[in-house]
Amino acid sequence: MLSTLVAEIYGPDYDQQVQVASQVKQLFAATPDVVDVDWMVEDDQPQYKLEVDKEKAMKAGVAPAQVVAVINAALSNMPVGVMHDNASVEPINILLKLSDADKSDLADLRNLNVIGQGGNAVPVSDLVTIVKNIKEKSIFRKNQKRVVYVLADMAGKLESPSYAMGTISDKLNTIKLPDGYSLNEEYMAQPELEDNFSLKWDGEWQITYEVFRDLGIAFLVAILIIYMLIVGWFQNFTVPLIMLAAIPYR
Repeated sequence: MLSTLVAEIYGPDYDQQVQVASQVKQLFAATPDVVDVDWMVEDDQPQYKLEVDKEKAMKAGVAPAQVVAVINAALSNMPVGVMHDNASVEPINILLKLSDADKSDLADLRNLNVIGQGGNAVPVSDLVTIVKNIKEKSIFRKNQKRVVYVLADMAGKLESPSYAMGTISDKLNTIKLPDGYSLNEEYMAQPELEDNFSLKWDGEWQITYEVFRDLGIAFLVAILIIYMLIVGWFQNFTVPLIMLAAIPYR
């Protein structure tokens, strides 16, 4: 169970699912006794891509793979050898790495030098172009269907999520959807298709439903077995019904 109150948003387009989930999140935040509202959508994270200018690199006598190796060594640990110590049972790997302070800024990476074929030192800044974009976000799936989770907890006088679900359910008609679409509510199972938007309630509600469903099935099976045993004992189909009729009153 991800949280006490969980809304799963399904739909035909993931970006539109995020927009619908954002509105559902606002409804969560505006509902009394609903606290710690959150969702499993990552914020925009900048991503920098260093593209090697192959023509400039070849003119400087530097292979593009050298530039990649230098930058990779600066950002991660690069094994450069093995040290044999008499006090150690196994050889100790020697790793080349920069301190966190020396690789915390793009300017530090641009100031690195690459040694060309002629022994000349060429700054990385002369060989690469930095392209800034937004990192792709993680897409969560449940049973192979794209889903956006909206999470919350309950606190206050009404701690049962069913009250909050009822209040939020009455306001779902205020959610703005693309033309031609509607928002369906699901309580028991996921929607079979993703051709429309759906909100599936999960969390503590789902656990409660499954427990009562399984207990109910087990109770009916137990009653049926007891009925068959009594029928076999008394050789009568009516007497067991009279005896079992008293069970609801106990």
